[in-house]
Amino acid sequence: MNGLRFLTGTSEMGDQVHEFLLDHFRVMEPITTSIKASRDDVFEFFIDLRDGALKNEKHSIVVYDENDELVGISLNYVKEIDENKENFEEIEPFNPHKDYQDEIQTGAYESKNANRLVTFVENVENNLVPLLTKLDHRHRRVERIFKIDVICVHPSMKGKGLAKELMKRIFEKAVEADCDVVAACATAQASQAIFRKFGFATIREVPFWCFRENHLPIYRDLSDKGLSGKLMAKWIK
Repeated sequence: MNGLRFLTGTSEMGDQVHEFLLDHFRVMEPITTSIKASRDDVFEFFIDLRDGALKNEKHSIVVYDENDELVGISLNYVKEIDENKENFEEIEPFNPHKDYQDEIQTGAYESKNANRLVTFVENVENNLVPLLTKLDHRHRRVERIFKIDVICVHPSMKGKGLAKELMKRIFEKAVEADCDVVAACATAQASQAIFRKFGFATIREVPFWCFRENHLPIYRDLSDKGLSGKLMAKWIK
């Protein structure tokens, strides 16, 4: 794409990526805006999100425009699987009536909103490996998963094909990393749509109304009218 530079994300870019997450991803992601998460709420969480992807200095992608402004990111990492164990784990039945108050209160962060976000994503991603194995008609075992944690483009780049280009480069990196599957937890309708366009299937879905704290749904009136978080994946081998 003319004027844009696509670079592999490194730890040196950490401060810029963190600011991008706070300034753009935070205010564009429907579940984050639904709970009115402030910069302080997600500050530490976004540091961990950033570091988990950039520390490998191989798999993430950052995009700069002609003015050296950061305009897009894809934060990714490779998950190594114990194929003789995780592929055969028992799949935990989904309980639509579960209350998540205890998990949120005992979460890793001081911020309740950060714990809400993490708890939801962890529940959407629960049993990723055995679900992949069980739902695959060829019954392949999973050894390496290319996991997309964040894909986000600057508002000025919306509708210009940047997200599509990022997806193409994600698959290139996944192949280079010798992964079996590309997977992502998609909570925004826009993300779900682009993953579907690239052939991802939904292997687990958690309706927002099922994610409750003290018996009340946490995510209400989402800006994109989304109904659920989806664990989506595509085999590439």
